[in-house]
Amino acid sequence: YPEFPVRRHPSLTLALLLAAMMQGPSALQAQDVPAPLFSGADVLELTLEVDFSKILTDRKETNPERPGRVLTTGADGEPLEFEVMVRTRGKSRLQRKVCRFPPLRLNFKKKQVADTPLGGYDKVKLVAHCNEGGAWDQRVLKEYLAYRIYSVLTDYSFGVRLVRMTYVDTSGSSAPREHWGFLIEPDDAMAERLGGVSMEDRGELHPGLYDPTAATRLSIFQMMIGNTDWSVVGLHNTVPIYVNERGYFAIPYDFDWSGLVDPPYATPAEVLNIDSVRDRVYRGFCWGADMDSLYDEFLGHAPEIIEMVRTQEGIESGTASDVVSYLEQFFRILDSDGLRGRQIEGECREW
Repeated sequence: YPEFPVRRHPSLTLALLLAAMMQGPSALQAQDVPAPLFSGADVLELTLEVDFSKILTDRKETNPERPGRVLTTGADGEPLEFEVMVRTRGKSRLQRKVCRFPPLRLNFKKKQVADTPLGGYDKVKLVAHCNEGGAWDQRVLKEYLAYRIYSVLTDYSFGVRLVRMTYVDTSGSSAPREHWGFLIEPDDAMAERLGGVSMEDRGELHPGLYDPTAATRLSIFQMMIGNTDWSVVGLHNTVPIYVNERGYFAIPYDFDWSGLVDPPYATPAEVLNIDSVRDRVYRGFCWGADMDSLYDEFLGHAPEIIEMVRTQEGIESGTASDVVSYLEQFFRILDSDGLRGRQIEGECREW
């Protein structure tokens, strides 16, 4: 998705501001109200019981919710059980030829999960394993790491929570299976936490509306993980939020087509003239940010990021080594005036 037509939307900007004002001050200033689900760092153990003989055939753009149960344990070790409505979601990963097991959305009764490890939200997205086999679980962990790495660089990121899932097919068609997965903070909750308003009308935004430093940081990060499957103009795999007096911020998601995750179905757009998603291309605009400060920021976090990869729960040593090697290649680019000048500053796009 390398190129998108650009149109200004002054009425959209005004509409967002008015929406924020109608919600009152709470929508315009950061909220310090951590919800249990994304404030914890430990792995959640969840069992999802649902009729997977139906779930796994729901592959349309709009799919029905199927009733099920989620089982877990509370902080005191007592068993907990919740009703849940489950539906498939996504685009590319919803296709059967790509994923036998698609991403899911879990819709809880908010009052029922209040004051539990799942408290704070009703509808949450679950990123699942796509296909059977240990390599697919490792790809889940690599995508989870991409979210974690970005949250090290900025608070303007989605919250995520790693889960160890046990899937129980109530139809009896398949045996229970365990896999890694992770939950993603809802758009509106993320925007409220950051003191902004999530844009509901996903049209297009001119690049000049974005905070220059934040947008450049995002672009450098996407190059770091080898991701070209995004756009702050066409709002592809980014959620724009409006923050009072600071403008727009693009919050990225869906990193499965990145070189860091490197699934077999990921291929780069032909117009990019690269052979593999492992090849890095800078896709940012020329926002005029202080590039040296951003380079120093990334390099300063490099040891923390590398340690995060090596100590990620569930990651195999070979997977960790591959990710570390891939990231270290990028840090070498940032550490070279010549390389970063040619591959980043020399490649930024004018609008």
